[in-house]
Amino acid sequence: MHAIAIESFGAKPLLMNLPKPQPGPGQVLVKLETSGINPINWQIAEGMLKDVLPHVFPLTLGVDGVGVIEAIGEGVRRFKEGACMVGQFLFGQAGEGCHAEYAVIRATRNGWMGKH
Repeated sequence: MHAIAIESFGAKPLLMNLPKPQPGPGQVLVKLETSGINPINWQIAEGMLKDVLPHVFPLTLGVDGVGVIEAIGEGVRRFKEGACMVGQFLFGQAGEGCHAEYAVIRATRNGWMGKH
């Protein structure tokens, strides 16, 4: 899948071809339709949260996203495939953001769904 990511703190964001994520227990896989750009994306890329959260490199940027749920992880009951998902794609670690074709999000408190 295509994603906007960085290789290290302070690096120039690049369009990269990365593996499509898979939803784990308690997560959903979202096929992104759009994502927002806000100051926290650049601050994360510069290392603002390096002492607060673990980071995964290459680090896919993007916190706020909208898309359609494509797959459901084990134990998820609140969300359904095909529903629209609006959420914040930053939880537990930085680097699995929504400036990508696909991203995973926890099925608790980080997002809500509506009709698509």
